[in-house]
Amino acid sequence: MKYLALASLLLLSCSTQAVTLIFDDADMLIGVSGLEVDSTTYDVEFADGSCVDAFGDCVAANFTFPTQRDASAASQVLFDQLLGTEAFVDIILTRGPASISGCMMTAVCSVITPYQT
Repeated sequence: MKYLALASLLLLSCSTQAVTLIFDDADMLIGVSGLEVDSTTYDVEFADGSCVDAFGDCVAANFTFPTQRDASAASQVLFDQLLGTEAFVDIILTRGPASISGCMMTAVCSVITPYQT
């Protein structure tokens, strides 16, 4: 039952283009490549830790997106494109969010996309 809400979202999802999922040796999802946001393609890494852990130096100039609006739009595109990937849907429904790097053993996992301002 804990994945019912996600399953409902999956049925309602409409993606534009699927990304390529990247796994580590332990079959943990660690990122995606080919995420297209406003005609620019990005590679995304799923990480756990602080801003300094993830970026080396938590300075706004190190972030890709200039505004909260841009970062939110990119996060939505990531979500939409992940849901369009059959392998991602299978991971969530069979193994749960804990099989994604940076997620804990819960039914909910947050994605944070930093921005410059």
